[in-house]
Amino acid sequence: MQKSTADIEEIVHSFVEQVVALVQRQAVERVRSAVSSAFAGSTVSPKAPASAQPAPAPAATTTSRKGRKLNLSPKAIAVRKLQGKYLGIMRALPAAGRERVSKVAREQGVSAAIKFASKIK
Repeated sequence: MQKSTADIEEIVHSFVEQVVALVQRQAVERVRSAVSSAFAGSTVSPKAPASAQPAPAPAATTTSRKGRKLNLSPKAIAVRKLQGKYLGIMRALPAAGRERVSKVAREQGVSAAIKFASKIK
């Protein structure tokens, strides 16, 4: 009985070591993936100093972008465009104008606020 208990303990110990090693490899791979995706849009990679990086390509020649593709509905795209217009106009306004425009946005909607903001510029 003693020998079989020792054999079982050895098997369990070996199994636990294998599971721990597998979990560690998966964690390292997840971290690498997260870091590489975080640096995907930047011009500096985490491996090389900034001085060793080549000059970034012009935006017009960039054809592909890393990261996930957003499958947005036409309605969601329109909402995002409207939000971008609203935020762009809000940045250009002084504080008092921003307050007035945000009040209109709350009461009448974002599209009405954009129209109002373009009038008070």
